[in-house]
Amino acid sequence: MAQDLKQPPSSVVIQTNQQSSLPPLPSLSGQPQPILNNQYVMQQAITNGTASTAMILGIIGLVATILGPMLGGVTCFFGWFFGLLGIILGHVGSSRATQLGGVGRGNAVTGYVCGYVTITLYLIPIVFLIILFDASGW
Repeated sequence: MAQDLKQPPSSVVIQTNQQSSLPPLPSLSGQPQPILNNQYVMQQAITNGTASTAMILGIIGLVATILGPMLGGVTCFFGWFFGLLGIILGHVGSSRATQLGGVGRGNAVTGYVCGYVTITLYLIPIVFLIILFDASGW
């Protein structure tokens, strides 16, 4: 009878400091989850790399086209290419931003606007020279 007194009744739950060996339950993103001791919550940031690349290429094309006449015209020869890539990737990044909930939309718009300005600045002297040489009968 002395041994029966040392054991707790079967209806009492004994808590221990050991962690459960059960795997964590799957959860949906954005829903609150309990955080246990020594657990860190890590979330992956949603980014739009296409939009960022479009912005960088559009700005490079614009700067190369503007600085071209000051640097002897060397950068004008490849500035249009960066502008064209900025336009293409800007539109792709803009559509991807719509799918991601607006992430990177500003970068995409900056990329294709700079690309369009680059192409326009590149074509204005070419069209001017064509009109000039055509009018002179060359």
